[in-house]
Amino acid sequence: MFGFIIANKDLLNEEQEEQYSAYYCGLCATLDSRFGLRYRITLSYDMCFLALVLCSLHEEEPAFTECKCPKHPIKQVKGIRNDTMDYVADMSVLLTYYQLMDSWVDDHNIGAFLSAKSMSKQIQKLEEEYPSKLENIKRCLDELSRIEKDNVLNPDVASACFGELLSYVFLFGSIAEDELRIFGNLLGRFIYIMDAACDLRQDLKKQQYNPLVAIPVERHKDILTALLAECTDKFYKLPVKRNKELMENILFSGVWTKYNYSRQKGGKQ
Repeated sequence: MFGFIIANKDLLNEEQEEQYSAYYCGLCATLDSRFGLRYRITLSYDMCFLALVLCSLHEEEPAFTECKCPKHPIKQVKGIRNDTMDYVADMSVLLTYYQLMDSWVDDHNIGAFLSAKSMSKQIQKLEEEYPSKLENIKRCLDELSRIEKDNVLNPDVASACFGELLSYVFLFGSIAEDELRIFGNLLGRFIYIMDAACDLRQDLKKQQYNPLVAIPVERHKDILTALLAECTDKFYKLPVKRNKELMENILFSGVWTKYNYSRQKGGKQ
């Protein structure tokens, strides 16, 4: 995704930090075991949050396991490994692939094309494993591409499309399907507008699409706050069994990290 759904580590206690690292390291190790070492580059805190949410819905507490880490070759690290992490790893690879292809189509980035091409065998297997889900995701991506090419400046249109896309990513298993779909949709809307707000200056310079160009910068924070309020309201409808405070840290504090940085950086320019 976009790297916005992260924790504010300054506000985490020791136990929460350990849990957060276990999910992150577990996802990294899962990517390695399912796809190979180089696929660890698809690792992101956004997808770590997806793993946190999905694992929090199960009655059974996820068990720690020892994982090998390229950054710490001498010692092993604690990680969470289970079927849910397998699914999140699959989605991480798929979304990275689609992002690379988007970069190739929009910007003719040959590096992105070659990277995507090298993933083709793995992508084919995943498309066979999740045919219905990927059909819907591709449909959303095609529609989003059309919206951006047509320069549709109503931010609700583009963000709703990305929200629908993310709703399919959040659907896994049979627990709280409707609640997960709605939460994923609203989170996707927030992420898309957050990305637009943070990239506005750069997009204007490059004359690239941005759905917020017609909206005063002073209104961006209010729009984001309203979107996040809807999202967090639906979060509390999920039957969360664990790590609630950790996820609250992410949703109420961590998600603003890049936005605050971009505002500070913009003020210095």
